[in-house]
Amino acid sequence: MQLFDIGYINFENQNRSFIGIERLDDGTLLVNEILARSTMSCLYMR
Repeated sequence: MQLFDIGYINFENQNRSFIGIERLDDGTLLVNEILARSTMSCLYMR
């Protein structure tokens, strides 16, 4: 996200944990994380 001008990137591993990062119009990064062993997800801004 720091090297290239992209708006969204995500990754899911073989354990089905997921993380996605979105760059908002104001430059803020919005992170969405879902852990495989949990039914909960986290959404936070950085």
